[in-house]
This record gives sequence, structure tokens and C-alpha cells, in this order.
Amino acid sequence: MLEKEVLTVEEAARYLRVHEQTVYELLRSGRLKGAKAGRAWKIHRTVLEEYLKGQRATRPGRAEDNMREYTDQEIREFLEADKIDPGTARKVEQLLRP
Repeated sequence: MLEKEVLTVEEAARYLRVHEQTVYELLRSGRLKGAKAGRAWKIHRTVLEEYLKGQRATRPGRAEDNMREYTDQEIREFLEADKIDPGTARKVEQLLRP
């Protein structure tokens, strides 16, 4: 079966295993490159693969080595994009604070 080279937001979200709103936020912020065809975003599969590579650690090791720090703003955007209820969002923010 031939894999599609250009994906919709819905397909990209499935590929990345995130909510569609997260893909829209990544596109709007410029962290994920895409093109608009009319009102719909189109994302090339290689862009998604490069995005995932950029999210991975440069060397194998412990889980702590593979993580990066997120700003409070990024965390709030993730929680909003994934439609986390306010009570759970507060708990997540408390757990992530040093």
C-alpha cells in the first residue's frame, strides 16, 4: 500500500498520536511547517518525521536525558489543546513546578 506523502491535520494528528488541536497549535506557532490549501492545512509526511526526530534525544540514555524543559506557556497550551479539564490541568501544573 502506498503511503500518502501529504497529510491533513486529522491524519497528522493520528500519525503523531496527539489531538488535532495540538497539530493546529504547532502549525500556527511555526513549530510544525505546513501549507494552507484553501482553508485546510496540508503537512508533508517528511515534515512530521523531521519534527519527531527533533523531539528525540541526541543520545540514548536515561529517561531524564531524553526530556526537555517546557515553559509554563507551552504547558498551558498543551493542556488547552488537549482539552484537559481545569482541575486536572491545575494538578499537572503543580506536579511540573520545581
